[in-house]
Amino acid sequence: MYSIPAHHPSVPFSSHVPGGIHAGSRLVIRGAMHHSADRFTIDFQCGPIWGQDDSAFHISVRPQQGAVVRNTLENKNWGPEERYGGCPIVPGHPYEIEIVAGFHRFNVRINGSHFCEYNHRIPMHRISYILISGDTTLQYVGH
Repeated sequence: MYSIPAHHPSVPFSSHVPGGIHAGSRLVIRGAMHHSADRFTIDFQCGPIWGQDDSAFHISVRPQQGAVVRNTLENKNWGPEERYGGCPIVPGHPYEIEIVAGFHRFNVRINGSHFCEYNHRIPMHRISYILISGDTTLQYVGH
C-alpha cells in the first residue's frame, strides 16, 4: 500500500486517503497506458477490498471501446453505467486525469480539458481508499 502523493508507484496501486474525500478534494493521476492496452480502472472505495467494499466512483478507461465508463458499486451491485464522451486517452501516450469532489458531484478533467461530471450516488464521506489497476503505468498519484 502506498501513501499519497506517490511518485512512480507500481500497479495495482492502493492508498488510504487520510481525512477522506470532501468538497474541494482533488486527485491527480498521471501515467501512460500500455500500447496494446485494453483498460485500466480508478476506484474511489469505501474500503480496501475491490469487489467487496463499495466503490463510490468507478472509472474504467477503455480506449478500444472508445469509452470512459463511470459507475458505482454498492452492496456488490453495479448501478447504471455512464459512458458518453468518448475516450480521450490513447494507448502509448501519457495522460493526466484530474478529479475534483464537489458538494453534489465529481468533476473530471482529462489532459487539461473538462471531460464529465458524475453525481454522487454514495456519500463521499464514506470514501477512504483509492485503487488503480489494469493496463497502465503510473508516474504520479496525488493532490
